Amino acid sequence: MATAINGQHRSAVYVPTKIKTERTIITPDVARKLLEANRNNRNVIKLHFRSLCECLRRGEWVFNGETIIVADTGRILNGQHRLMACAETCIPIDTNITYGVQESTFHTIDRGRARTVGDVLGIEGEANPNVIAGGLRMFWLFCISGAIVDGGCAQAGFSPALAMTILEKNPTFRDSVPSAQSCATFPSKSLLAAMHYVFSMVSPEAASQLIETMRDGGGDKDRPFNVLREHFIHLRLNRQKPTNAVMAAKTIRAFNAELDGERLSRIPWKLGSNFPLVNGLDYDTLVDLI
Repeated sequence: MATAINGQHRSAVYVPTKIKTERTIITPDVARKLLEANRNNRNVIKLHFRSLCECLRRGEWVFNGETIIVADTGRILNGQHRLMACAETCIPIDTNITYGVQESTFHTIDRGRARTVGDVLGIEGEANPNVIAGGLRMFWLFCISGAIVDGGCAQAGFSPALAMTILEKNPTFRDSVPSAQSCATFPSKSLLAAMHYVFSMVSPEAASQLIETMRDGGGDKDRPFNVLREHFIHLRLNRQKPTNAVMAAKTIRAFNAELDGERLSRIPWKLGSNFPLVNGLDYDTLVDLI
């Protein structure tokens, strides 16, 4: 059976008449009913589910043409996490939904790679989009918790829309990215960009000195920034990569020591210890920056 697509006759395309697509507002009750009828659920990706919930709570959901697909058997072929987020948050979603697709087509759905925050920023014309995306995520984590944390929870809820909002509120964050890009000795350019931006709120001079020392080194071996640089070089030579939390905590301790004029031989900090505060930073204002 042939059908017409975009006004053109395509004999190779067959569309069963039972398939129906419509735009609708899915309420939490409807989402729950669809999920109850679902069988052979795919494993829930908790990080993706939490991220969708946070996007809904922040009001970021917009109709974009993406479709929830329900098979002729009632199985949800695409959109399980979206329906779960709708049910969890009790927030309706405006979406397309298609009914009646053959269940055997499940393996053909969702084969493409999802756009990352860096992809979206690049499309919007941002330079160094992956570094700025990672840096904004680190900065967001710092603003909501006063620390840098590791693990899956560190990404839940960080979306392209949130990244663009933070960048609109902090346009000079872009200036920290080229500075971080110039430092080959620091293990994470994204984290360094975030730290440089935070330190600039306290002392732009000390923030610049961090970059200069990380990039060029110095003869004063007991200077905190130089001790930090040598520490990271030692780790790299031994093929060790510290976690983001460890890198951030040690960088903050080095920054504080620089401000206080301390001399150091090492910068100790271990996971599980209290995360250090940035001396001179007004933490109460951070929430207004995201």
